[in-house]
Amino acid sequence: MVPSDFSWLPKTPIPSSQIPAKSHQSPQLMLVKWCRLTPQRRIFLCSAIRASNASAAAESSSSSLRVYSAKQFELIVPNIDLVLEDVGPYLINDGGNVDVVSVEDGVVSLKLQGACGSCPSSTTTMKMGIEGVLKEKFGDALKDIQQVFDEENRETIVEAVSTH
Repeated sequence: MVPSDFSWLPKTPIPSSQIPAKSHQSPQLMLVKWCRLTPQRRIFLCSAIRASNASAAAESSSSSLRVYSAKQFELIVPNIDLVLEDVGPYLINDGGNVDVVSVEDGVVSLKLQGACGSCPSSTTTMKMGIEGVLKEKFGDALKDIQQVFDEENRETIVEAVSTH
């Protein structure tokens, strides 16, 4: 899903002569302050960079390498794991992770682990973050996502929500 507004991008290109050079970074990576981007925008940009790299590799080789795209992905556990690699670092930063439990008839069952599994915001994380990324990559093949809870986590979430 491409963000509808591009207000977060520079309005005009910055000449490379005005970009302070650091030996370990390319000028293109210095244009955007990554910490100011939302997770969805970071995921979008990382996917676009991967697609660009894949396109360049395809042009330089005689084989027809496919670009990282929703049309190429079958809704199976290994492909879902691959897509969730983009989401994992954000969850890990908050002390959690995500695991694919099952895939049946277009319904993906996921289990949030660690701090994410017991967080009252886990439903928002699933619907706003993870589901959006999966829908972008799998399109209509993905009908729904469901969060699978441990009984221990379910009780913790109910208690946390009840106290508010």
